[in-house]
Amino acid sequence: MCGFTGIITNRYVSSEMLLKMGNQIEYRGPDYTGYEIVQIEKKNVGFVHKRLSIIDLSEAGNQPMWNNSHTVCMVFNGEIYNFKEIRDELKIKHGITFRSDSDSEVILVLYDLYGINFLKNLVGMFAIVLLDISLKKLYLIRDRVGVKPLYFGWNNGAFYFGSELKAFFGDKDFKPELNKDAIRSFLQYGYIPVHQSIYDKIHKVMLGSYVELDLKTEEIVER
Repeated sequence: MCGFTGIITNRYVSSEMLLKMGNQIEYRGPDYTGYEIVQIEKKNVGFVHKRLSIIDLSEAGNQPMWNNSHTVCMVFNGEIYNFKEIRDELKIKHGITFRSDSDSEVILVLYDLYGINFLKNLVGMFAIVLLDISLKKLYLIRDRVGVKPLYFGWNNGAFYFGSELKAFFGDKDFKPELNKDAIRSFLQYGYIPVHQSIYDKIHKVMLGSYVELDLKTEEIVER
């Protein structure tokens, strides 16, 4: 299943805090816990990934995963159904040598080649978060059917993202307020609208869409 979470904040981000956030979703990935802390635009960006090893059982498939130039960091949950075909094509056309047998690495290579337009090549179910240090942007991506959830939003001066809302509570400074509109919808219709969550200002990435966060301006664009 796997799962991930993360934070962008001006505050100090410790490994202990990230691990506490990850522990909230321990059941999603008991095989390996990885984390990264990156400083960019006077902000601290923290990732933590809980891995359930399925495709590539080696350490080469661990996340967070970096591209070869160490300019893009990624966490990913899901499965890319056509990754073997993509990998074979990249080997032939571009002479690329892969260091793992994972679908995760294929995502990074595609992004290096095509930027965010790489998404049109993917067939699968997935939630992906990419930090591009060169562009100073964070991308949050969700598959077309919306099989894998992906939450995001600002709270108490920090930007949170992750596979589940409960992960955010690993940070003691996460202080959400209930989303009254979402509660009203749930009571009236029996469900919460797909773009909302039970907490105010915490949203879900829409199906087949991605969210772009500019780390310089803090502007959020949904595409």
